[in-house]
Amino acid sequence: MQTARDIAIIVLAAITVVAFALFVWLISVLRSFLRTLKEDLKPILASGEETLRAASGLLNLVRDSLSGPLEGVFRFKGKSSWILRILRMLGRMRRKKR
Repeated sequence: MQTARDIAIIVLAAITVVAFALFVWLISVLRSFLRTLKEDLKPILASGEETLRAASGLLNLVRDSLSGPLEGVFRFKGKSSWILRILRMLGRMRRKKR
């Protein structure tokens, strides 16, 4: 009976040593993974920031490029409709005189 107990203690101790070794290995793998992730993530985030800045600059350029001409078009449309109203009114006045 004592022999079986001794064998069980030895087997449990061996399992504990193996489990501890696996735990240490897992911690080292996790640590190296986190270090790699940290080193690889910085350039990716920097690239994303650069892309966002470029997109923002492009949107500002498009906004500035289009706002002036579109404003001019709408201003011209307003003036041209005013001129057309005057011409129509003058045309009606001529017809009434005849």
